[in-house]
Amino acid sequence: MLLERDYQSLAEHLPRAMIIYGADGHVCFYNSLFFQEWLAPSIVAGCHYNINRTQIKNLYHKILQPIAENQPTSKSQSLYQKDYLRLHDQSILRLNEFSIDLEDNNHVLVELWEDVSKEYALLNEVREEHHLLLSLINSIPDQVYLKDLESKFILINPSLAKRYGVKDTTEAIGKSDADFYSNEHASITRQEELNIIRTQKGVYNKLHHEKWHDSHDTWNLSTKLPLKNSKNEVIGIIGISHDVTEYKLNQDKYWKQANFDKLTGLSNRQHLTSEFDRIAIECRQNNENFVFLLLDLDGFKQVNDSYGHGYGDLLLAQVSERLKNTLRQRDLICRLGGDEFVVISAPIKDQPAAEKIAEKIIQCFERPFVINHRIAHITTSMGIVFTSALRVNLHDVQQKADHAMYKAKKAGKNRYRFYNQAIAVESKRHDFLCQELKITLEGTNSTAEKDEFSLEIALLEDLKTGVKTKEQGIYSWQHPQLGRISAEELLSTAESTGNIVCLEANLISKAINTIEKEIESFSSYPNYKPRRISMPISQAILSQPDLLASVLLPIVEKHPMAMRGLLFEVPTETVYSSFPNSLVSQSLKLLDSYGSSLVLSHVTGQSLSIQPLIECQISRINLAESLVQNAYSCDVAKQSIKSLCAMAHALDIKVVAKGIETNKSYRCIKSLGCCDYGQGDYIDRQNDTDISL
Repeated sequence: MLLERDYQSLAEHLPRAMIIYGADGHVCFYNSLFFQEWLAPSIVAGCHYNINRTQIKNLYHKILQPIAENQPTSKSQSLYQKDYLRLHDQSILRLNEFSIDLEDNNHVLVELWEDVSKEYALLNEVREEHHLLLSLINSIPDQVYLKDLESKFILINPSLAKRYGVKDTTEAIGKSDADFYSNEHASITRQEELNIIRTQKGVYNKLHHEKWHDSHDTWNLSTKLPLKNSKNEVIGIIGISHDVTEYKLNQDKYWKQANFDKLTGLSNRQHLTSEFDRIAIECRQNNENFVFLLLDLDGFKQVNDSYGHGYGDLLLAQVSERLKNTLRQRDLICRLGGDEFVVISAPIKDQPAAEKIAEKIIQCFERPFVINHRIAHITTSMGIVFTSALRVNLHDVQQKADHAMYKAKKAGKNRYRFYNQAIAVESKRHDFLCQELKITLEGTNSTAEKDEFSLEIALLEDLKTGVKTKEQGIYSWQHPQLGRISAEELLSTAESTGNIVCLEANLISKAINTIEKEIESFSSYPNYKPRRISMPISQAILSQPDLLASVLLPIVEKHPMAMRGLLFEVPTETVYSSFPNSLVSQSLKLLDSYGSSLVLSHVTGQSLSIQPLIECQISRINLAESLVQNAYSCDVAKQSIKSLCAMAHALDIKVVAKGIETNKSYRCIKSLGCCDYGQGDYIDRQNDTDISL
């Protein structure tokens, strides 16, 4: 049984200063630690038990300073309610006080004072580190957060609070992503975090997309790691997310700029390349077919040049809208550039299904286009490749479609042609000729030495007198292996290889030499008139007046008289689509100044504007063969010929009816009585006794 002295001994050995007040408030006990070291020497000053608690409290206030963080928040709060107090020697004390009930309803008040200077210093270090950590987290512009095992927030920083639309970070505590994100997004993040907790492996730079209630989109790049305690146990999730919305929107913007046509919104050539590979792979894997259609607009250049490029851009935009409204949503529509488009439809059952697509496209151009109160009529010619996607590439397919489109153009436009074996054979021939022509034209004098280009004479008959003249000249290519290559095929080959200027310069030189030789041979004949050679001239060289001048000037200086014997045939489309284009106009005026005559070729039944005929010094009009051949059976064609002749004669322009192939056609043109000359196989086959040089 412990005696009173035992209690006294326990109190003396207690490592804390102790003082006990009786029920009346007077000191009834204090141990040596209290008396000797901290408080008593200043407070008690030799008085043992004659001092009460009120007096000691007053003395406490003189020697103890409350720590700033523990100062009372109101006047009613006591010093004793604070945890930490500072002594004059900077020691930190902590006061604990409690009441003990005794027998007879008495009680005493016990104060225990403990020196916690070391503990307080460590606590301050921890608080400083905590403050620095919070300061770091709160100042980071990225979204930082801690979650518990239920994916509920323990802490979020202001950046995440701003994203969630909450004013105070504490508003998110205890909530989860489901309280802020869509159900789909919240479900994704929860499954992700459950997997992190289960595997204890983090997720790095995972892209998360959210469409908010106001329909705006945001993207986050998130890294999440397991949150562990000192025992290495997973107690939650720590995450940091970087908002990449601006980058993603810019990335999408730049991707669209790189892959889509700005004018029409359709895919461009770059996007076609990637999508073609994707479609081909899918069709190959699924054993399916697809169809590739290459479209070129008929008559677009004339409209564009007549009304201006702004009008042409609006027309292209309308064409794009019609194609989108005509085709399936899954069909790829691409603008290659200019007025060329590509359509890829996949999967597709068979060729008849592809024909239906082509017919729908043809039909969508039947309605005229109305732009700024102006009406434009254009059509399209298409080359089509139907393929199973086995070992195909874009370059080959596009080249095949281009060959087929050329056949559609040649057949009269506003139609389509499928690439087939016949076109393949013709394409191989064309490619071979392109290579051969390039080789032929490489040397400076190779053409003259080989003499592979020859002049073929076609007769021109005066339909009033019946006199035939050797005036119409056509150059053909005498190929060593393939034989005669027609002028049309020769010029087409030269245009596709980019050798048209070189070829035309060569042919002009040969024509001049031919005329010059005839002048020398027949100069002694008193009634001799030098032969006139009519030959086509391309837009490629007409668009480069400086180049044309450099080609012709040496010839003009050497053979000035012979130049007058040349009639340059300029396609109607070139004159009217370019007018009043300054470059083409300069070239035409240059030819006129050299004494050469200009012939407007391939004139159809459409009415012609007078101004270009006058300004370009047109001396003859060549009616298109199709118009002449239709005259026998079509009254509209007859009336068109009469109208064109009347206009031409009013301007002192001669008219040549080309393509007279039969006796019926010859008699029909003669009966109209308006054409000045006729030309064609039928006239070439007649007796040449009346032929003059």
